[in-house]
Amino acid sequence: MPPARPAASNESSESTMYSRFSFMDFVDHLVFSCSDLHSGIEYVADHLGVSPVLGGRHPQWGTHNALISLGNSTYFEIIAPDPEVDERVQRPEVFTGTGSGSLSTWAASLDDLPSRQDRARLGGHQFGEILEGSRITESGLLLEWSLTNPITRLMDGVVPFLIDWGRSPHPSGACTQGCILRRLSLLHPEPESVRAIFSDIGLQLSESLEVTRADAPGMVATIETPRGEIEIRS
Repeated sequence: MPPARPAASNESSESTMYSRFSFMDFVDHLVFSCSDLHSGIEYVADHLGVSPVLGGRHPQWGTHNALISLGNSTYFEIIAPDPEVDERVQRPEVFTGTGSGSLSTWAASLDDLPSRQDRARLGGHQFGEILEGSRITESGLLLEWSLTNPITRLMDGVVPFLIDWGRSPHPSGACTQGCILRRLSLLHPEPESVRAIFSDIGLQLSESLEVTRADAPGMVATIETPRGEIEIRS
């Protein structure tokens, strides 16, 4: 994977839709997928300068994770196959990266998932079915949520899967603090199609949540860390 690196001082954006809301209102979490959780934790801690906290296990997907808060109910999720789970469990490819890991997708925090799913379908785009998820935290707290199945990837993972935490406490509150997400740049050869899906589901772009034309799909997260601004890429 491309190494994390200090953020560039100037970046151009082709985004044309702007919102008065903070982009952090929509970015629930970034997904950093790796082949081994402990290796991923070491990589992220080395580059961001903070130590992730163990999150919990997802028996239905055969994965486990570790988390870092990115400020304002947003977090950075390091996720990998759980070696204690039966290998016959179907693990979503998006959650099983290679090596030390890379950004693979992200989740948008939105309510009323069925209606947003329906509006996307009318626009010709099919999100995954809505699932109920849960996990037990290391402290024994039960977290429950609804989400569109992340196995279904739209626009190569540049379009997020959708999540609604309902009444559960947001996991970012129990994460390691010290980092803030400053910008999420989404790259795709067809940026207009990505923006159209965002419009259908009511996800508003901003100067800090942008869609840019690129030869290949990808993501770049600019994160303020104790070591300065760092870019983590897909």
